[in-house]
Order: sequence, then structure tokens, then C-alpha cells
Amino acid sequence: MNRITRPLAALLALTWLAACSAPPTPTALPAPARDDAPPAAWPLELLFVRPEGTKGSLVAYEMADGRQHFSLPAGMLSADRKRFYAADTDGSETRLKSFDPHTGGEQSDFTLQGAWALSGVSPTGRWLALTRIVSESEEQAWAAANQWKTDVQIVDAQTGQTAHRLSLDGNFEVETISGKSLFLVQHLPAINPDHYLIRLYDLSAETLIADPLRSKGADEVMAGLAWDGVASPDGLWLLTLYLSTRRNVAFIHTLDLLNKFPLCIDLPSAGGDFDQLKYYSLSLSPDGLKVYATNAVLGAVAEVDLSQRQVTRMVFFEGNRSATDANYDPQSPTARSAISRDGQKLYFTSGQDVWAYDTKAGTVSGPYAVNTPVLGLGVSSDGKRLYVASANQPLRVFDTASGQALSFQPANASGQ
Repeated sequence: MNRITRPLAALLALTWLAACSAPPTPTALPAPARDDAPPAAWPLELLFVRPEGTKGSLVAYEMADGRQHFSLPAGMLSADRKRFYAADTDGSETRLKSFDPHTGGEQSDFTLQGAWALSGVSPTGRWLALTRIVSESEEQAWAAANQWKTDVQIVDAQTGQTAHRLSLDGNFEVETISGKSLFLVQHLPAINPDHYLIRLYDLSAETLIADPLRSKGADEVMAGLAWDGVASPDGLWLLTLYLSTRRNVAFIHTLDLLNKFPLCIDLPSAGGDFDQLKYYSLSLSPDGLKVYATNAVLGAVAEVDLSQRQVTRMVFFEGNRSATDANYDPQSPTARSAISRDGQKLYFTSGQDVWAYDTKAGTVSGPYAVNTPVLGLGVSSDGKRLYVASANQPLRVFDTASGQALSFQPANASGQ
């Protein structure tokens, strides 16, 4: 593959518990008490899970009764969470579908000529970027000639019409699209790349801006593996977790989409064990002012103030380093994290156990053993219940105050 791989771990809603814990011995979560039915019906809410990451399928569960409500094919969700898009190709043409992520209902269906992959969605979902899928014979010819070409088209999601066509000399990857700006990652060299630049394509002028985007005074070569990421719902930020392949550290590549300004912020990286850095995950605070980086294996939580563009608090705890001894696919990150609606509790997992971070007190509690691989975490809007989605297992629910496992209500008790 002639580009630096950019897998992203799933971006998932979640929340749960607090109180400090020293040894990382998992606390077993108790079995559900079948006779303690909730005193009142839980409200109708959906938990969204992305088992394969932010370009994979979307599975929606009913929080009231634990049933799977619907699932959508592999695709991309707009940052404002109002639209979901999926592209499927048979080689000669590509079908582009849009869905309502809150109902699972299909909203539109367009056909594009040729083989294209969905590579970017604007924050509101109005504009889509698609990159032409390169054939194996083209790859071989380009490798022999030591060159690469990238074709991109920008599609109006409301009409299905192509608004812009780009043909670029080089190995480019769409990072995101915002307004009239298309942000690109240029992999260098084009064949067997080992570093990258952030480039800006001005759609209003149909021009690739000559100078790469850099923070003022920065001259460090950017090299790394994009591992996790989160986009702010207001369309102001794209925050990507990178694992540096040159320095063996984790850092957040912050991209200010309004001012077109990138900056890399280093995270606690202990001894630079690359496998342990893969357990980092990112969550944005509800007010959009902070991003939290959690790593249950390193035992680290870092708070980044986006207005100051720097780490403002670091909290360390005894992490679960045994997680790296498990059978782990480095191309499929297992760490997940998200924050409660009030922003006071952050829940995160290494993919096995669940931890909780009190954002006010700066304390970590856990781990709480789930005893099954975790695909997603979620929290009710009132912050009282934690939901755990696992592979080949029913959805589970726990009381966030006590940690007690709860029983789901029958469907008729929730008004269904």
C-alpha cells in the first residue's frame, strides 16, 4: 500500500463512575438483579456504535430495552451527527446513499460513473469528497514510474451533482472538507511514503495552495500513523491522534478549520512503547473547549485546552499493561472513550476493562471488569446508566452510581 495507513478507532458515545483506585485489579461487575425493575420507564434514546471505526458500519441500540434498532453499512457520519453516507461500487459505477442516523431511513440514492470511495464529509453533511479507487495495474505502473496521481470529486449531497473535479500529481488523501476548503494529506515520497504534509486546496479558485499548512515556526518533519480522531460538531476543529513513527510518541494533530491553522500537541508517552501508545483515544468536551486523551494501558489522562493549544492537566494512574499481551490486531484499535452530557465524567476502555475519569476532581476510578471485548460504550442523557456493547453479546447496562448491573425493561414498559 503506497500511503501511510490512517485507521481511526470508533468514535462512540459513553460515560460512567468515579473514585480513585491504586492496583489495576479489575472489579467484577455484578450480575443483573432480575427482580429490581426500574421504578419508571427509561426514556427513548439511541446508542450509536461503530464496531469497525469511523468509516465502518453504524449500529443503533435502544437504550430503554437493549434491542438493536437498526444498522447501516460502512460509511461516514457528518460531524453534526445529522447525516450518514455510504458508497458502494461494482467497479463501473458507484452508488452513493444517504441515511438519517436517528431512524436508519434512507434519504437519497445517487449513482456516479466509475469506482469511487467516500473519503470526506463536510461538518453539516452538505458536501462529500470521493477519491477514485486506483486499480492494481495502475498502482504497478505508477510504482515503476515512481509517480502517483490522485483524482477527487466534490459532490453536492442534496442533488448528487459533481461540483468540483480535481486531478492531482502526487499521493494525496482527503482529510476533510469545510466550506470552500479541501484539506489534504500529501504522503511523501509518493511511493513508499515515510512522512506527510498538510495541504489546502482552494475550491473557489480551483487551486492547490503552494505552501503546506504549518504552525508558525514549525519545521519538524511530520511522520506518523493516524490512529483516532474526533471532529467538533460546530465544524471548527478536526483533531487527529497520531502515533509518531520517528519519535515513538503520541500527539494530537489539531486542525483549526476556520483559520486553516494546524498544530501538533505531544501527549504523555512513557517510554515510547509503540504498542502501548495504540491504546490512546480522544473525546471532545460538550462545550468544545477541551479534548481529552485517555490511555488505560499507559495509565494516563491528558486534558488539552484548545484555546491555549496545549496540555493543561495530566493525571496518571496504575494502568492495565497486561492488555498488550492479549491477541491484538494493530490495525483495529480497541480503545474507546466519550464523555457525559454534562462533561463531568469521562469513560474509557482499553477494549477489555472500563475506567472512569472525574473531569472536575481529576481522579480516575476502576478498572471495572466487563469480561468480554468492548466495541462501544454509551451513557444515558441523565448520566445514570452506562451501556456496554460487546462482540456477539447482548447490550449490557449498569448503574453509574453503584456499578450494579441492571435489567432492561420489557419493550412494552418503554412504550414500544
